[in-house]
Amino acid sequence: MLATFVQSPSKRLTDSDDSPYGHAVPAKDIPTLIPPMHRLSDVSWYVWSTLAPHPGQLRYIGHDFVTTGDTTSIMEYLQIAKLGDDDDDLPWPGLVYDIDTNEAKAMLATPNSLSIAYIMMDHAAVLGRRHPKVHIFKSGRGIWCMLWDLVPV
Repeated sequence: MLATFVQSPSKRLTDSDDSPYGHAVPAKDIPTLIPPMHRLSDVSWYVWSTLAPHPGQLRYIGHDFVTTGDTTSIMEYLQIAKLGDDDDDLPWPGLVYDIDTNEAKAMLATPNSLSIAYIMMDHAAVLGRRHPKVHIFKSGRGIWCMLWDLVPV
């Protein structure tokens, strides 16, 4: 990660020597040792590929404590459509959808799952072909969770 120093808002920002802006390095002079990171998927893949002995063996990506409105509304809709109610109890393995279903495609299009789609697209050469399926369930606290199983083909 690249971090910069930001001066306290209570001080006046100037280009003097005591200002962090007086010592700023022009962007063109920053070394390109850090891979370009534009999305959460870039950061996730960087961490995974740095720590994993074999990055191509990525199999599961989970999201605990899903609170994003667009994502949870689709999860609630799928629960009501399948079970007929919106009960707080939906333990593991919860509802499981294969990517060939409209339900899984809807989940893949949610804000919480877009990073997974980007990882599969951006790193297909390392990961190979995958046939994902998604588990949506609630933790013991009634909080939405999801687990993507990236099944190798």
